[in-house]
Amino acid sequence: EWGTVPVVLQNPPFLRPFESLTRLIALPRYGSIDPTPYLAVFFPLFYGMILGDVGYGLLLLIASEVVRRRYGHQPLVWDLSIIFMVASGSAVGFGLLFGELFGELGERVGLHPLLNRMEAFIPLLYLSVGIGTLHVALGIVLGALWAWRQREWKECLAKVGGLMLVLSFVCVIAALAGLLPRELATWGLLGMLLSLAIIIGFGGVRGAMELHNLVNVLSYLRLMGIGVASAALAFAANKLGGMAGNLLLAIVIGGTLHAINLLFGVLSPTIQSLRLHYVEFFENFFAPGGRPYRPFKR
Repeated sequence: EWGTVPVVLQNPPFLRPFESLTRLIALPRYGSIDPTPYLAVFFPLFYGMILGDVGYGLLLLIASEVVRRRYGHQPLVWDLSIIFMVASGSAVGFGLLFGELFGELGERVGLHPLLNRMEAFIPLLYLSVGIGTLHVALGIVLGALWAWRQREWKECLAKVGGLMLVLSFVCVIAALAGLLPRELATWGLLGMLLSLAIIIGFGGVRGAMELHNLVNVLSYLRLMGIGVASAALAFAANKLGGMAGNLLLAIVIGGTLHAINLLFGVLSPTIQSLRLHYVEFFENFFAPGGRPYRPFKR
């Protein structure tokens, strides 16, 4: 009857709004791992990295507060407004890092980018893969801990092999890219072969699913690609507005393009950030199927 025990998610008050993101896909089974705390950390991080603009972040912050005040009596609206307030704060923080205020206007008002998204493609690529490695590795570690608690020793060892595979794979990439000594590429390849033997030996055909994590790590490149596309559209809005030759026309052109970019900046980072959690992260440890606890009376 263990799988039929009803579930209540228990998190500190500042994490409870993020339970709505967990419930969007499913409740975890009783006794398994609640992913809410990890969503509360990584969802704003991914969102801010993609949007990464002080102006867009402040507009989103104001809109979230207005929605919270007007429609916050609805629990789901309250939760989502809090989530987007946190995500917008992350976008402002990354905007300061990128020096963006409605695009490159930030540099004109004194923001000095530490990392220019329109130029630093390679560093952003490395950063995205690094974050992806951390996120996927965390999911594998949680999966190994869950298997250990369930006394499923073979699955736990297969997860350990999967973690070795991801780390060895990234080591090979970093060595070939010149970020690590070239000799480590050989050790990385040997580590991949050893990890494959562990995965297949203890996990069999089912354990071979751990190979998907190699593709999953590269999937985090969307953090760079979509973010650079947003910055490019903001740059285009300012450029086309400046070419109008008329102040009113410039405001109309630039404002329209910025409004479109802001709309994409609300939807696309949300979709992509959730996807990276539900697909790349959850598949390593999440056990869905929990039955919500509904008491007869409160």
